[in-house]
Amino acid sequence: MPKHRLSVPKWDWPTDLREAFDRNFLAVSPGQSTRLTSAFGRWLKISQSKGRDPRLVNLALVQETTRTQSTSVAQAMRQALQGVFPDAQVFSPKPKREKESPRSSLEREIQRNWHRFPSAWQVNLKPLLRFSEDGLDDGRLVEAWKIGTLQTRCQRIWAFCDFCRDKELLEDVVPHSVAARLDERQDKYRNGEISLPTVGIELQALHLFARAVFPTKNYNRLKKPIANLKKKAALQPSRNNGRIVDLPELRIAATECSELALSAHTSKPGQKAREKSHALARNALAISILINSPIRVACLAALDLKKHFDASFSVFYLSAHETKDKKRDVRAISPTLQKQIQNYINVHRRQFAPDGETTLFVGSRGKAIGIGYLSSEIGDVTEKLFGRRVTPHVIRNVIAGFVVSAAPEEVGLVSNVLNHSPGAASTETYRKSGQQIVASRKLGAAARQTEAAIAPKKMKTKNHRERRIGLRATRRKQA
Repeated sequence: MPKHRLSVPKWDWPTDLREAFDRNFLAVSPGQSTRLTSAFGRWLKISQSKGRDPRLVNLALVQETTRTQSTSVAQAMRQALQGVFPDAQVFSPKPKREKESPRSSLEREIQRNWHRFPSAWQVNLKPLLRFSEDGLDDGRLVEAWKIGTLQTRCQRIWAFCDFCRDKELLEDVVPHSVAARLDERQDKYRNGEISLPTVGIELQALHLFARAVFPTKNYNRLKKPIANLKKKAALQPSRNNGRIVDLPELRIAATECSELALSAHTSKPGQKAREKSHALARNALAISILINSPIRVACLAALDLKKHFDASFSVFYLSAHETKDKKRDVRAISPTLQKQIQNYINVHRRQFAPDGETTLFVGSRGKAIGIGYLSSEIGDVTEKLFGRRVTPHVIRNVIAGFVVSAAPEEVGLVSNVLNHSPGAASTETYRKSGQQIVASRKLGAAARQTEAAIAPKKMKTKNHRERRIGLRATRRKQA
């Protein structure tokens, strides 16, 4: 009895369809070739059984045919049909999801966590945290503070109130509750879980928030501990200092990773290998861009091929609303980085990015990747390379440290390179570092000069005098 076949064998396919199939799927792996061949043969079998031309391909017909198939078979059939009939629409268009704005996200977060505010605060907070549709009638705190600042301070208040509830303390910024919270934070600081600046920022958030909710109350008692924490934090080295690597070393590592990804892409044609090489090339390119132009990670993740780059990838731009100083920023791209960008786009990105996607950095599914994910990926790569996690923010610190150490008298350039906002506190920190380096170099030069001036002169030895006397006697005889 002949075996029942679910698909038409390849040697029985129409010649034009077989040639089109081979032409489009010549480079796929053997496993993928078997999968797609079986799926396309099944499409021919179903078309024969229903007495229709297999070249008649449209979305409605494909949906009807794949409705009774398993998910894997239906997906393989759609892929095979799309390759053989590239003009046919065999995939259902997915509606584009609009990304939620930070403002809307914070509004929902406040609504979810409203119960965590003290009940005595909620009446006063309602008009202060009001979000209007057009933004013209926002509450005073929504209007006065940036969205990120307001979100951080709300989270600090919620954490403080949760602590007070757990310890059965008064849910208010009163001395007894604040002292208990500081004792708990001090224990975590001693265990290395948090830093002094973190404690200072939290206490300042409590002070500012409580003063905004109850403007008639006096919270000046918090000013002294806040000032003390700032002084102690200024004496502590940054936690990032232990993770900083040399800038030339970081540049060489990014270039080598890019070359390794390019080599792996050509030598390993499998899908998983190409996903790995794409991720490595993407992360290496992100590091190289940060070294060339240390922009913020939010701008890095949002780089758009049409919006931010010129046609030859020799320059990229940041618009005024993307910079802290609200000025358009133009950055030149080095020839090495230009080649790295072109390799990533033409070799790696094209395997995953769908038509119409213009974001530079995409994931394995072709979608634009998020800020947190890109930062985490860069940290993972650098941790494997150097044993220290170097995030985009740390790379900015590395570059600032390089500028300060190489040319301390030009420390003002740090503000322009890192695109700080006018009057940023971090700029003044780098300025002080530059002044310290200049002072230490002057001190070293003065110390060497003083040492040379007061060093005792070498006394002429007896043997030296005897040699000189003998030399003079010899010269007289010769004369």
